[in-house]
Amino acid sequence: MNDIIIPKLQQVFTLQLWQAMLIQTAFLGTYFIVTLLYFIFSITKGDPIQKIGYKNGIMVGLVAAAAGCALFYPAASILSYVFFLLALFILASGITILQIAANPYVAILGSPEGAASRMNITQALNSLGTTVAPIIGGYLIFEGVVSCPAERLASLQPLLSCCSS
Repeated sequence: MNDIIIPKLQQVFTLQLWQAMLIQTAFLGTYFIVTLLYFIFSITKGDPIQKIGYKNGIMVGLVAAAAGCALFYPAASILSYVFFLLALFILASGITILQIAANPYVAILGSPEGAASRMNITQALNSLGTTVAPIIGGYLIFEGVVSCPAERLASLQPLLSCCSS
């Protein structure tokens, strides 16, 4: 979905290419940052997922991802690019936590002999979602959403100029 929102945010905020690529960095860099923090926390304080359980870990990931999604609305309302990046970081943090909790949970759900098959099917469904989501997202972003009126963008130009320099 990041590739779909990049042109839209470039248009709204008149971003330079390096600024637009911060979208990918904010999302994909989160996987590394959150995983590294989780690893460090696990070594020093013990594995959080073992303490709270797989199901609760999945719930934490889903709630964090939902919070990140919900933050897109205020970011769009105040037209803040930095707020968009923060929302994207929180969304990706939730997805990372979800994967940290869900992958071992899938492995232990049934017999040990079937763990690899269960992991393969979950990854296949993840890939299917990765294929279908941009199609649906592209429709919602480019076809189903009314664009911002030119008068509103013109009135916000002084605020937007800080993002384009």
